[in-house]
Amino acid sequence: MRDEPDYEFDLREYVDIAIKRKKIVFAVFLTSVLPVVVWSFLSPRIYEVSMIIEPPISAITDTGVQGWDSVTNIKAKIEVGAFNAAIATAMNLSKNPPKFIVNIPKDTRLLKVRLLATADETELSKTALLKLLEILNNSYSKIIEDKRNRIDNQIKIIQSQIGTKENEIKLKNEQFKILESRERQFVEDIKNVRDTSEKLLAKRETVFERGNNKDDVAALFYASSIQQNMSYFTQLQDDLAELKNKKESVMSAVENLKSSINESRIGISDLNLAKGGVQNIQVVQEPGRSFQPVGPNRRKNTLLAGAFGLIAGLVFAYGLEWWERVSLRS
Repeated sequence: MRDEPDYEFDLREYVDIAIKRKKIVFAVFLTSVLPVVVWSFLSPRIYEVSMIIEPPISAITDTGVQGWDSVTNIKAKIEVGAFNAAIATAMNLSKNPPKFIVNIPKDTRLLKVRLLATADETELSKTALLKLLEILNNSYSKIIEDKRNRIDNQIKIIQSQIGTKENEIKLKNEQFKILESRERQFVEDIKNVRDTSEKLLAKRETVFERGNNKDDVAALFYASSIQQNMSYFTQLQDDLAELKNKKESVMSAVENLKSSINESRIGISDLNLAKGGVQNIQVVQEPGRSFQPVGPNRRKNTLLAGAFGLIAGLVFAYGLEWWERVSLRS
């Protein structure tokens, strides 16, 4: 058996073969390109129907937004068709459930949900997106309502506590008014005792100046009265000091209650903000159709088909040349 000769082609030989077999190369090229071009121009134009949504939020904290579900999890649910049966039932679709394409825009917690459709299917695709949105909202509405109700109950409890503290403040203010009235009375009594003591001292001095024995009893009386007045004066001053301490205690209690009420109102404000932060899925961009078709990409398809056809034609030409040379030397 003869060994098959090895042939080595340089670049010039490749070019010569391509020129020699140009009809074959061109025929394979056209065979590859023409069907693709015809298909691209005869196929209906495909548009993108899309919407952008923000997943539901459970809370907004200093560390960021907390969701009921992660965007990746919601994306996976939509793409695997977890909601397709419900959408098909709602839209009376017997077959061909919508094939949603979901993307997460970079550095966001948003979801872009897309459908590819012809111009005639645009409205049906919009309806499918709206049904998906409705079903998603319904799936989270119960837990969101429960969370808001819990916050409302917390607010009601705090408001009740504020009402109790406000009543305590009213009672403390009444108590303060009574203490003020008693304080004025003490001040008046102290003034009267001081005046009486001064008068008794003056009369005692007058008795001492006369120096009569018969006035000794009067002097003793004045001395006893002055001593009693001084004792009463001291008692009144002690009672007044104690009364002032009670007033300060009442005022301090009122200030503490007011401060506590302010903190409670701040707490209510924070809870209202938290309640406002609890939200269902929000629509960032309503369902709409792209202005330009996204497919088929005629230029791309033609270029790819042309490249494939040219390569296939050249390979076929080189293969044919090789086969003829081998056959001639066999």
